[in-house]
Amino acid sequence: MNATKLSVGPQRHFFDALAAGRFELPQCIACDTRHFPPAAMCPVCAGTAFRWRPASGRGVVHSATTVRRRPDAGGDYGVCLIDLDEGLRLMSCVD
Repeated sequence: MNATKLSVGPQRHFFDALAAGRFELPQCIACDTRHFPPAAMCPVCAGTAFRWRPASGRGVVHSATTVRRRPDAGGDYGVCLIDLDEGLRLMSCVD
């Protein structure tokens, strides 16, 4: 299922940007903190106004694993935790 159909607010912006080929992160206007995952409220100062900044796309794989599934359930896939150069950690599937 398309993630953009399931999301609203900051999540919608994030997935729409990804669909357009852009990796953007929200940055709180009040305290200047970037955060992930995108949320309606800053986890540092509770601000609710954000600007969207392009992420560098660089980082280091912190950890990785393989999720095992039967072939008829889609087969195996990789999952990793990535420490972004921006100081944030995110989880991603790897093809």
